[in-house]
Amino acid sequence: MNMRVLAVLLAVPAMLMVAGSPTLGQSEDELARLRQEIEALKQGQKALQRDLQDLKALLRLRVASPEAQRPQQVLTKPVVLDIDGAPFLGSKDAKVTVVEFSDFQCPFCARHSRETMPAIVKEYVDAGTVKYVVLDFPMEALHPRVQKSHEAAHCAGEQGKYWEMHRRLFGDIRGQDERALSTHAKALRLDVAKFQECLAAERYAARVRDAMGEGQRAGVNGTPTFFVGVGGDGRTVRATRILRGAQPVERFRGVIDAVASEAPQP
Repeated sequence: MNMRVLAVLLAVPAMLMVAGSPTLGQSEDELARLRQEIEALKQGQKALQRDLQDLKALLRLRVASPEAQRPQQVLTKPVVLDIDGAPFLGSKDAKVTVVEFSDFQCPFCARHSRETMPAIVKEYVDAGTVKYVVLDFPMEALHPRVQKSHEAAHCAGEQGKYWEMHRRLFGDIRGQDERALSTHAKALRLDVAKFQECLAAERYAARVRDAMGEGQRAGVNGTPTFFVGVGGDGRTVRATRILRGAQPVERFRGVIDAVASEAPQP
């Protein structure tokens, strides 16, 4: 922890003592502002702790798994993934399929969504070369109750707004409690009552669990993880390449172009 953060945290008890002492002459407005500042510091400390937990988990993964230290690799044996019913962008008949296993509260997934995915969509999805599929991989050991965020995205999908909710969730990875999810739904102009009923009924809980099981069978142990291969009947993909972690678009170009060159010609 750097010295600046430490100094702020050490200052919190002193600020609490000042806030609790009416003899120093603060007005009620000043005390209210001070309490708000203290609460903001507390929330900042909690966010910092969560980020440190994510970083520790990533470091454990890299130390424990030699494969995790190779962000890009050719699979020794192709992996067949079930993508039936999964949300996707692009043509269902695209030559190459990219499958992302993702967690809506993962900062690395958010970085990919913000920095790399738009370039992939522009260069490959919009051009008809790539079908981009997302499968749920909520890591609740790191992000408690994140499964609800994944269910929320599918509930939004019932009303044609899966990808809009996808963007909102990655734009606010800390604001995903049940009240926040309803706020996101309202901002997207969904029928909020139907959205809340869908969440309460856990209509997509089994789908989320099934997608996570698919990832575990394929060897996914962290997010984001990407498989790249060719589609079959539209319900499966035969993946021959894997990328782990938030990678620059250049690495995706190399993998996508390689798989495209190997794909059977129509």
